[in-house]
Order: sequence, then C-alpha cells, then structure tokens
Amino acid sequence: MTDVNKVIDKNLCTGCGICASVFDKKIEILKQDYNRPHCKERLNNDELAKFKKICPGINQKSVKSSNLHPIWGPILSSHIGYSNDDEIRFLGSSGGIVTRSLLYALESKLATLVVQISADGCNPLENTVKISRTRADLITATGSRYSPASPLESIIQIIDDNPNDKIAFVGKPCDCTALRNLMEIDRRVKDSVSLVISFFCAGTPSRNGVMQVTKALGIDESKNVDQFYFRGRGWPGKTTLRQEESVSYMEYSKSWGELLGPTIQNRCKFCADGTGEVADIVSADVWHSDDRGYPLFTESDGQGLILARSNLGNQLVKDMLSSGIISATQYNIDDLAKIQVTQFERKSTLLVRAVAKSLASFTFIRLKNQRALLTFRYLPLNKQLRVFVGSFIRAVKGRM
Repeated sequence: MTDVNKVIDKNLCTGCGICASVFDKKIEILKQDYNRPHCKERLNNDELAKFKKICPGINQKSVKSSNLHPIWGPILSSHIGYSNDDEIRFLGSSGGIVTRSLLYALESKLATLVVQISADGCNPLENTVKISRTRADLITATGSRYSPASPLESIIQIIDDNPNDKIAFVGKPCDCTALRNLMEIDRRVKDSVSLVISFFCAGTPSRNGVMQVTKALGIDESKNVDQFYFRGRGWPGKTTLRQEESVSYMEYSKSWGELLGPTIQNRCKFCADGTGEVADIVSADVWHSDDRGYPLFTESDGQGLILARSNLGNQLVKDMLSSGIISATQYNIDDLAKIQVTQFERKSTLLVRAVAKSLASFTFIRLKNQRALLTFRYLPLNKQLRVFVGSFIRAVKGRM
C-alpha cells in the first residue's frame, strides 16, 4: 500500500488535488462520491517525502503570529462589511467580499490571474477549476460551491502555462494550507502566488448529498441542468435549480442543514482549521440572530466577516476601505463564538478529536501552531470527554 493510499484509507484525504498536480505523471484525481487521488505509479522515496510535506490531510499546520487569537487564529483586523458593487454584493455569498477582493487584486495589479472554483459550464452540478482575469470572469464564479472540488489539481501546470503572471488563489482552508505547504518547498510557486484568500468552511459535502438536494428540488433527469446555485443571489440566498422553463428553490437552512451538511467527508470531522488561518484575507457569514442568540436565515442584504490575517491582507482591506470599494465597521472577534458555533467548538475540541483519531486508527497528523492545548480550556471537561468518546467510536467505525 502506498502512502497516498494510506491517506485515503484512513480518511485523511481532503480532496484538494495538489498531489495530482505535483506528481501529474503518477497521480490523477478520480471523481467518486468525493474527489480522491489515484496512483497510476508508485511514488519513489523522494516523492513520498515531498508528498508528506504538502498533503494537508497529514500536515495541517498553521502560522506563527504576534496577533493571534487562540480560537480564530492570526488577526490583524476584524470587520463586518460588504462590496459597494451592488451586483457583486447580491451575487456573492457573504456580501461579495471574496469576489470584490479578488477584483481589486486584479485592478491594482497585485494579481493578474485568479485561480478559483466555478460551476462546470457543461454540468452545473459539478465544479471546475477556473482561471479568471476580468470582472466578467469573476462574476461567473460567484457564490458558494458546497460539493467536491479540487482547486489545486492543476496549479503547477497553470504556473507553467502562465510564467509571467501573479496568481491570486481562493480556496477552502485545507486548499490554502496545501498551497502554503508547497510554497515553502517550491520557490517558483512561492514567487508566482501573490495572494491567498479563503473563507470559513464546515466541510465538503458528497456528490450523493448534492443528488439528494436535486431530487428534493424535483429534478427532471430527462432534461439538462441549465443552472444550479447552492446559494448567493441574496443573503444567504436560496439553493436554485433551473431546467429549461422550470425553476425550483430551497431554503439554505434546509439544503445545508438537512441534506448537504450530514454528508461531509470524514476528514472534515476532525479538521484543525475551518477558518483559513494561513490565508491573507478570510470572509465568513456573521448571521443576524434572535434574542436567544440563534442565527436567523431570513433573506437580507449581504454582509460578511472580513479578517485580515497577514500584513498584505491588512493593507488590502485598508486600501479597499479608503477607496470606497467596500463598506465595513469594526467587529469584536470575541462575539463570533455565538454565531459560528460549529467553528468555535471544533477548534476547542481539536485536542480530543485528534487524540481519538490517532488512537483509533494509528495515525499521526502534524498540527504545528494549531494551539490544541490552548484551545482545550474553552470548553468544560465533561463536554471534552463526550466529544472524545464520540470521536473515538466514529473513528473506530471508519466514520471519522
């Protein structure tokens, strides 16, 4: 069994695709219920050593910072805001912050090319890696994609084909970790990537989960799917299926909460970083809440959390604010635990989930700078014990 297969068999693969790009002659990505690498040829010892350094499934380290929040990671500034471009604000998932930041990077020449995920033009139920250079390109890729995606499966080839470009990359936190891992050992990649943007992520749902959503929307399998949006086009925006003259909708709370969320891949259940700690800028939903603090998903004008995690990201946010590209107010990051409960509890229970996984499946994952001991104190011991027992049982049964 190869090390790549061990990562898959022990439920450690995130599906980012970076191994297929770095070892393109030996590894390909197969689109199963989740995206998974397939070894056509065994990696040699040098390649295995490189694989272990770049794979975010087994090397999910964070960064050192003097501006570090124990739960939420490196933070130089924290705002709630939205794009002042009304179209981008409407089409985007969280006030259009990610899309507008990417567009500003292109306008300011910080980047000349964006690598991102978009709906597949031939089959909108699937995802594809998209290269964007213009506002129009970015517009076609707005909105969240709650399904398997491998944004790094051709990153080396994109760099080879565009040697004079500066690349802005946007991806899930694990994708960004994989890219940063590669940038540490490959100077050419480091010199080519000028900006890394991420977003809060609760996990990658399966293709079967997507099929459950389309069936609930009444898909006619005899017809082509013209458009499929997980959300966006409002905030949070409805899940939308369009086939010829037929359009059907589903509330975000149902599509994610009841159908997609329960199908997230096993690796996501003990993720050390769902908040994009290695990115320059991160956006996320900060939902309105009722008097009891429970999130409300009623449709309203979009807004999003804006976390600047690096000096570059902080300067970018300052420039966008001063030029009126975005509107934002400062946000007290300690209030986020009441809104992003899943992220708060996942980080707080990282230590017990990691130990449970290691004991149950004899695996060791590098979690450098993830502060597992420090975050442990944020939840009471009885809660930590329950999470440990549940995680251990799931790991033994192959469900984590």
